[in-house]
Amino acid sequence: MCKGNDLQSKYIELHDLLIHNEVSPDNEQVQTLRQKVIELLEEPYKSRFSSLDLFETSGSIAWKNVMIATTIFKDQLYKYTNVPQTKEDIEIHKLLKARECDEEFESSLAILIVGDNDKYPYRSSYYITQFFQNLGFNETHDGSTRRIWVTNVLRRLPITDIYKIVKQGLFKVEYIFTPPHQQPRVIYFNLKYNLKVWWNNSFFLFFFDN
Repeated sequence: MCKGNDLQSKYIELHDLLIHNEVSPDNEQVQTLRQKVIELLEEPYKSRFSSLDLFETSGSIAWKNVMIATTIFKDQLYKYTNVPQTKEDIEIHKLLKARECDEEFESSLAILIVGDNDKYPYRSSYYITQFFQNLGFNETHDGSTRRIWVTNVLRRLPITDIYKIVKQGLFKVEYIFTPPHQQPRVIYFNLKYNLKVWWNNSFFLFFFDN
């Protein structure tokens, strides 16, 4: 818990410095705080955080990377401070383990969300936006490559939000689509069959292994 408190204190200090001050890449306070955060992280969080440039080559703050850094921090803090007690806690920890062990975690999950396979429903730009917004995420697909866009969104979300997407979005037996200007239609998918088909995917191995 002490390590978690130290990490939280240092990262919040770093984050506030970036948000509320005009700082440059060579700002000594930024570099010092960044290094202290890195020292408090475990692998693979340490290497992933270290690889992120918090500044653009122009010297401006790289906000997309700051958001990813915040996700890394939140996942590590969750691991430090949460002791699994409920079924949901255990499932989240398994999901976190999958994310830790698989560099392609977000990309693999994005393939399922956009339906670039024959076992999950194909989602166009409209349905991708609907998928996230129905789950409470203020995300609107910008028309770019679907899988890459979803991957980038997932990289910015902490593991508790990823769990919500998996549990309430992907693994519902019933998917309901309401196309514009059409009557609602319901498409049913066999959940157990889908899980069996994807069992060899590392994402599922960690999440559903008992």
